[in-house]
Amino acid sequence: MMRIAMKGLSLYVRSLSKKRHGSPNAFAAKCRDHGLSWVALGGPWQKKRKGTLWINSVAEIHKYGDALAAFGVTPYVWGYPHIGQEEDFARAMAKAAKWGHLLLDPEVSVNPWKARSGPRLTQVKAHPDKILRELVTRRQYETIGLSSYGSAARIRWFPLVEYIRAMIKHHPGLKFVGGQTYVDDDNIDKSIDEYIKATRDAGGTVVTSFDAPSASNVFIVPNYGLYRWNTKRRTRFSWAKKKTRVELRAHLYEFINNEEPVEGMIGWAENFASPALWDELKRFSGMMRRGACKV
Repeated sequence: MMRIAMKGLSLYVRSLSKKRHGSPNAFAAKCRDHGLSWVALGGPWQKKRKGTLWINSVAEIHKYGDALAAFGVTPYVWGYPHIGQEEDFARAMAKAAKWGHLLLDPEVSVNPWKARSGPRLTQVKAHPDKILRELVTRRQYETIGLSSYGSAARIRWFPLVEYIRAMIKHHPGLKFVGGQTYVDDDNIDKSIDEYIKATRDAGGTVVTSFDAPSASNVFIVPNYGLYRWNTKRRTRFSWAKKKTRVELRAHLYEFINNEEPVEGMIGWAENFASPALWDELKRFSGMMRRGACKV
């Protein structure tokens, strides 16, 4: 059986710093001791007029990622691609994701016009094939994941099926996809079902075990959230606040009740994690290991 590098609980990590996270070893130990089995570090962030920026430098990613790997936590690099900059994105990922695990976070930047027809939509639908081809040409990845809108299947201008089809076509290794259901608990089951359908529409097979490896096999890895909307102050810089322990527990329990098993989950984002929420993640990761999210 192949090692499932995205099994269990994970977090997105935004800006790394010694002041916030401590030394690489201290942060890696914290992640391990609180039940995380994989962690996604922020890498390239592409913007139309500014090109490829970095959430964290390659040097910082490597320092913290090496420490995570040494402590038994699989390091990923996540990045935000922009249409028309596929080659630069692939080069950046090849530098950063040296452990062979990456997570794509394509959102509005793959279709900034939100085109639903015409030549722009044709360009948008060609983007996934190009970026996956560029990625695998520059580095041999063990795992490639995709995370995007919780209801991506209902967003007509987002090329979800094309992305999954390109992953199946170009990447023979482990693959996973999942929706960003950070705050809308009522949408969690629907989102999981939509990503299952999109995978099948793309010619993929939804799996939870790789006893019989196949290039068409795709895991479903949904995204949970550590924050809630701040309804009193919906300004640009105060739009969200940390969930309480009780809110996070109730939110995580929503992932237990789906008809499909959940083998892996990733949360947005580590910067919202208070000591109480870290403890709640440790509790839930233990539940996952004992099979709470299996059918």
